[in-house]
Amino acid sequence: MAFLACPHCLSLSIYPWMGFTTGQRYLCQSCEEVSVLVLEFDTEADYLATLEAARGGGDDPAAFKAEPKVGGDGDDHDA
Repeated sequence: MAFLACPHCLSLSIYPWMGFTTGQRYLCQSCEEVSVLVLEFDTEADYLATLEAARGGGDDPAAFKAEPKVGGDGDDHDA
């Protein structure tokens, strides 16, 4: 059995929200984010390991901590 999780808050309370011509979208009932992509885990152990790593207790917690971009004028175009 596969587990679907929200990519924003890692909650398992994520459900299909709409589809058809717009493509599949998912609604998280925990953080109320609508997402096109979800995280899928094959086992509960995989999900729990990711959850622990995201909270900073895993083998490589740096992999789950996003670093904000600093500096620049917000213009990403090359002159």
